[in-house]
Amino acid sequence: LRILPNWLLWKYEPGKNGKPTKVPKTIYGDSASSTAKGTWSPFDKVKAAFESGGYDGIGFVFTRDAGFTGVDLDHCRDPATGEIDEWAVAIIARLNSYTEISPSGEGVHVIVRGLLPEKAKHKKTIPGYQKDAAIELYSSGRFFTFTGDRLQGAPADVEDRQAELDAIYREWITPQERGGSAAGKMPAATAGGLTDQQVVEH
Repeated sequence: LRILPNWLLWKYEPGKNGKPTKVPKTIYGDSASSTAKGTWSPFDKVKAAFESGGYDGIGFVFTRDAGFTGVDLDHCRDPATGEIDEWAVAIIARLNSYTEISPSGEGVHVIVRGLLPEKAKHKKTIPGYQKDAAIELYSSGRFFTFTGDRLQGAPADVEDRQAELDAIYREWITPQERGGSAAGKMPAATAGGLTDQQVVEH
């Protein structure tokens, strides 16, 4: 990821209804876009700009040419205890690739080598868990924040997981198109959340 010039900065700014939104920025402080290549920069320049102050974080823009997909497991983790909901545990274990904790501490990002289908659907809410719990997948047209806060025990490298990505997309994002239920199904497990270490053991 670091050798690709697909990086930008971001700042929290008020969005709709006053809710803070992660707004992409260039290394010069101008507005950036996940669909405007000219607003991205190499990792080293973005890192230096971030360390100079004035920004809340850095991000990576996914493109089909790059060949990576970001899997965002939103509102699945208790930032105080590190417990992760079981639906997310199942996905983390299955992908077994570079995984880090999101800026809020309430979500997890998994990065894999592999691509979603063209014109793929991207999001599915997870009923029966925390409010706003959802899985989102993107291979292009979106940037992910990067914290470097790797989930304990998770692989340090981004692994090739095309087959696993395909399966998760079919089972979680478009299960109704295969005659399944509207919600993704996960393997039976004990009730309650799991800590970061228990995720690794699982």
